[in-house]
Amino acid sequence: MGKEKEDKEVGVYILHNPNTDETYAGSGVLEDRRNSHFYYLEAGREGRLGQDGKPIAHHNRKLQAAYNKDPNFDFVAVPTETREEATEAEQALIDEFRGNPLLLNL
Repeated sequence: MGKEKEDKEVGVYILHNPNTDETYAGSGVLEDRRNSHFYYLEAGREGRLGQDGKPIAHHNRKLQAAYNKDPNFDFVAVPTETREEATEAEQALIDEFRGNPLLLNL
């Protein structure tokens, strides 16, 4: 296995709200993605400002709006052997649910 796999687990993941069934799909280094998503979502919900005085928020406005209404999102991850497998799995999820209003990916 490559060094990346040993150091950081990669995979596909969803952010899912069991109350609303809203879902966001992604892929990457799992721990990093989890931490980043929840940092920006929570900052956006709280109205935090950066050092430049601009609001900090998640880059996906649809996901941020859903989180602001109900922050009960779970991070559900499935590790993969490679980033390529993770990216393919992410795209398959997005393609499968494209057009579903509960999919929060833009």
